[in-house]
Amino acid sequence: LKEAFKRSKNRLNVCKSMIMHHQRKQALLHESAEFLHGATMSFSVKVTYLPLLDRQVQSLIRPFLQGTDVVHDARKVVVDGAMYAVGLAVILASDDDELSFGEITNIFMIHGSPLLCCSSLAIAGYDPHYHAYFVHNEEEVCICKPNELYDHHALGIYTIDDEKAVVLKYHVPVKCDD
Repeated sequence: LKEAFKRSKNRLNVCKSMIMHHQRKQALLHESAEFLHGATMSFSVKVTYLPLLDRQVQSLIRPFLQGTDVVHDARKVVVDGAMYAVGLAVILASDDDELSFGEITNIFMIHGSPLLCCSSLAIAGYDPHYHAYFVHNEEEVCICKPNELYDHHALGIYTIDDEKAVVLKYHVPVKCDD
């Protein structure tokens, strides 16, 4: 706070000066042509050896590795302005007016690009009041890249009446064959 006060020209209202400075920096950042195509940022990365992972995950991830058994496991990653984290849900595909969801269990960084390891979520029902799909875990695991997802937004998984629910915070376009 002392540093902000020293840099401020407005000594009467330092908070307003900080807000204006922050808004100016954000406007310049968002105006940049490369804002959505910036570098991939990963957070809380740890090194994991392939033999320590589940056999199903090993078989899915082995084609992406090139002769190494070392995998970088991240808890959170930002790709093209979208944030993905362990425990969030993603829309994997849309089949005949039905969405298929996956819960991110691991994020692997291989050669600088992220791979999302998702466990499938089966839809148990839809509640229009919450605008949420009630889901439960399945045994199936899949690996996908963020640019292969049906929609690039990650969704939160909430508990409603002791059931897992994926709440749609925005309109997801679903193709219908009429």
